[in-house]
Amino acid sequence: MGKLDYYFLMPPIYPCMEGVCYSEPQETLLDSVNVDALKALSWLPRLPDFSADKLDLTEVFPRASDDEWAVVTTSFTAPKSMWCNLRSNAELALDGQSVSGSVEVKSGSHSLTLFARIGETVQLSITDAKQGGCLSLTHPLLGLDCAYRFAIAGPFVVRPEGFTIQFTKPFSTSNGLDFWHLEGGDTYLRMYNDNALFGHWNYPLGVTLYGLVETERMFKDLDPELAVQIHAYLKRHLQISIDTYEYAMWDKDALGGATAVHHLMTSLDSLDDCGSFGSTLLEIAKDHDLTGYETLIEAVGVHISKTQPRLADGTFFRTGLMHEFHENTMWVDDLYMSVPFLCRYAAYLGSDEPLEDAARQFFGFAKYLYMQDQQLMSHVYDFDRNIATGIPWGRGNGWALFSLSELLLVLAQSHPKREALLALFRNLSSGCLRLQDEMGMFHQVLDMQESYQESSCTAMFACAFSRGVRNGWYEESEPYRQGCIKACEGLKKMAIDSDGHVWGVCRGSEFSCSKHYYAEQLLPRLDDTHGIGIILLALCERMKLD
Repeated sequence: MGKLDYYFLMPPIYPCMEGVCYSEPQETLLDSVNVDALKALSWLPRLPDFSADKLDLTEVFPRASDDEWAVVTTSFTAPKSMWCNLRSNAELALDGQSVSGSVEVKSGSHSLTLFARIGETVQLSITDAKQGGCLSLTHPLLGLDCAYRFAIAGPFVVRPEGFTIQFTKPFSTSNGLDFWHLEGGDTYLRMYNDNALFGHWNYPLGVTLYGLVETERMFKDLDPELAVQIHAYLKRHLQISIDTYEYAMWDKDALGGATAVHHLMTSLDSLDDCGSFGSTLLEIAKDHDLTGYETLIEAVGVHISKTQPRLADGTFFRTGLMHEFHENTMWVDDLYMSVPFLCRYAAYLGSDEPLEDAARQFFGFAKYLYMQDQQLMSHVYDFDRNIATGIPWGRGNGWALFSLSELLLVLAQSHPKREALLALFRNLSSGCLRLQDEMGMFHQVLDMQESYQESSCTAMFACAFSRGVRNGWYEESEPYRQGCIKACEGLKKMAIDSDGHVWGVCRGSEFSCSKHYYAEQLLPRLDDTHGIGIILLALCERMKLD
């Protein structure tokens, strides 16, 4: 559903499933829609027959020849250590080992793999060798009683040797890349991620994980146990994103649209979709043992460097997006969605061109968004109306100043554009610093003190100020040292409670020419990922300042 990963919950007759069910065609409309009327209908898709432990592979692969092969996997649970009789007309492997006849199993869940010709109906029974009762088959991935007991891979021209039972990547078959089928025709096992955050890929999470990796590095000596826990979490999150990307792209191509796995990378049409998380992936890959991340990085790099729409001078802007409201606009947010990635992509490629592109972006964005009299950035420029919105949104200016600090950290001292970029950094810093309130906080609309104190922009300014002081970018550094210290003290008092919850973070925005939209409608949310990571970064920068 667009860029949002909605979940559709199935009724109880479809346990362990998501999606939609539908009735057979009805000659007339229902007189009323109630539970009894709905129960009386015949619903599709029809669930497999539980009456026998058998599987007709010709229903699964109706166009395959009878002598082609399929790999079938299922599972069962032994209530205790026991002897079981395994009977099948297919070749059997129990927990990866070839078996036949009677076999001793330990209590717990066990996997069964069958290698069968497609033309033969697969028969399978598992009985208690002593007491004679049948053991029920369970879903091979969930390990639960489920309407679907088998997952089927195929067809294969020859019996596949060394086939790995895994549920994250598509595999090669005689029909090309494919994924697990279920019993019946045109029925697939599809991947979902029901977690609110873990394993997902989006730009606020990119910022969050950036903050976490810097925290891990900071705590390696201060609290090694905590650092190890953060390291493990980051590796698991990133590796899931890496491992599911190939599946997600296959799902999009084969089944007409991605599931909740990589819903942004499979509908990639903006910098939001890829740049922030791509940058963090490169950052975390520096000191975490991630495997296979290069495919994702190349996809992000191609989009930003070659596909993302640009003005005639090469500056990024938004057009042709799924969200039509953004058509023909330039957002200051996109400096963060592009520049940090380009900085790291340059090192990844061993090429200066991404850095040159990053530097050009600041001059292009400043041409349309920089408000000289205020030394601040407007949030958006609307090319259809040829106007800048003129709103100095807090986080938008945070994106700009923080991203500029990312570029200055890696841009050569001798670079011909460095002095002009330093001048922009100083001007933006000056424009922001004078709007810091007595508590050390910055506001949702920077020049509108009655708007709420906003935590994410306060953290971004603290980060940038610290970097500017530590690297000698300011002609007079003490005001910015104090600005960083005050901002971090303000965050500790106003944004972080005793349980570690983060307050005062503006939710994701649209845009407006009215300050009241930002101040009164674009309200903060508790523990919003737009703010968690950048606050961690700010506190790390505060420690580095000492």
